[in-house]
Amino acid sequence: MRVTALLLGLVGAVGWAAPAWHQALYLGNDGYWRQRVPIVVTNPGPGAQAGLPVAIPVGAGDGQVPLVGVPADGIRLCTESGTEFLWALTDPDGQPVRRGPVPVGSTLYVPADCPAGGQATLYLYFDNPAAWAVADFLVPARGLRNGGLEDGSGEAPAEWHHDSNDETHRTFWAAENPHTGKKCLKTVVADGAAETWIATRQRDIHIVGGGKYRLQAWVKAENVKGFAGWYIHVGNAQNSMIISPMLNAGPGTYDWKELSAEFTAPADADLADVGTVLRGTGTAWFDDVRLTLLDATVQAVSARALPPERIPLLQDLGADAPWPTGNAGKDWDFRFPVHVMNLGAQASGNGFIAVDIAGALARLNRRIDPEALQVMDGTQVLESHRLGDLVLFRRSVEAQTRRTLHVYFRAGAPRRAVAEQPGVRQYAANPALPGGETREAVKGIALGEYARLLDSPLNLVRNPSFEQGDALPEGWPGGAEGERPAGTTMGLATPGLFGQHWMRMVNPAASKPACSG
Repeated sequence: MRVTALLLGLVGAVGWAAPAWHQALYLGNDGYWRQRVPIVVTNPGPGAQAGLPVAIPVGAGDGQVPLVGVPADGIRLCTESGTEFLWALTDPDGQPVRRGPVPVGSTLYVPADCPAGGQATLYLYFDNPAAWAVADFLVPARGLRNGGLEDGSGEAPAEWHHDSNDETHRTFWAAENPHTGKKCLKTVVADGAAETWIATRQRDIHIVGGGKYRLQAWVKAENVKGFAGWYIHVGNAQNSMIISPMLNAGPGTYDWKELSAEFTAPADADLADVGTVLRGTGTAWFDDVRLTLLDATVQAVSARALPPERIPLLQDLGADAPWPTGNAGKDWDFRFPVHVMNLGAQASGNGFIAVDIAGALARLNRRIDPEALQVMDGTQVLESHRLGDLVLFRRSVEAQTRRTLHVYFRAGAPRRAVAEQPGVRQYAANPALPGGETREAVKGIALGEYARLLDSPLNLVRNPSFEQGDALPEGWPGGAEGERPAGTTMGLATPGLFGQHWMRMVNPAASKPACSG
């Protein structure tokens, strides 16, 4: 049986002007992103930001993100270095947009990750019809949410969480005597119960350091001993309670009472949490909480979209390559397409392209001879090198082109372990290879295969197996006698693992430890 499958995780784009066009983005499904929007995040405050959600309108206006009608499935967000970030979209009603076309009037949320008084640039990619939808999204928490306590389902309103209850300390999302609407919060503490800070809370409220705020809320009480009210903790990720203003309605029995407090957030504060208070015993109801920024002159973190950028539609070459015929065709039973993209305006160099075939080997487990493979460009066989699960081959790629090549495999039982074959050596861990931090990634490399790499014109190391030279290999000067430990000797020896020579260095056991080579 012959199968055609997709070989993922290939090389990135070649030859695009800086900053590079990022293509190795999550779940690209072997497609490519044709458009992106640079987004400049500005943090005028005195503290660094790391993840603060910032809103940008979706639309065609100045500074807006042109995503109307764009499939949300293919949207990706990354830094200049290519690190991907979560993002969020909401429609005009505030509901998440995660699949399908982005509606008019939507809002994009990106995480601010920039230093105090500085800027950072993010890149929002879209227009990849092949991309799969992502599974996780940014939580677009902004100010205080669901302050009227009407939205939600279950035992607590949306965005709010009850503390752990026990027999004498109980919290509810109640439908009895709300201040407005149909719902409110209720706390009941039995007579004689220990005083606690039992509460219903909302966390991760983003605020502006240095801003002046007003907290307003309503409370109703029945037979309260102690006091009822609301609290707010203002701080940051390192210290969540730099200040903690309290709205205290006092003890007793009273109808709905409005409470209010004003405060200035510390300069290094960017987070707050708000909750109810019944410190003592009795019953209290809570409703309609608001947190308002009073100082319009305070500069908050902002984000602005720059004009979109586009790459040309790539020409697709090689995808329709026929299966080899004749003797060459008889030898190969399976093939996997390999897509190599060059986004630049010039053809790429004729250097090595690296492909990880681990996925292909796993899919064809026990059906192929893993040592029998061949890389072909149409009917032309390309010189290739196998290093464990990494295959290197040479091919120039035309400008603005996605070139399809194929890796062919032969059916048959796997040979005995490579490490057991004559002429094969297990190498030490090599961080230069993908996954090479462990021996598993580099073991089982045949000596003849490695020798071909040594002799390749693409090997940038001069005299790599020490064949040229007399006392020392040519191009490999050793340290002078006075620059190495006393008694250290260096010189060529025979026979070599590759060729006739290997390099020997001897440090006497009594020598003082020092770098020598």
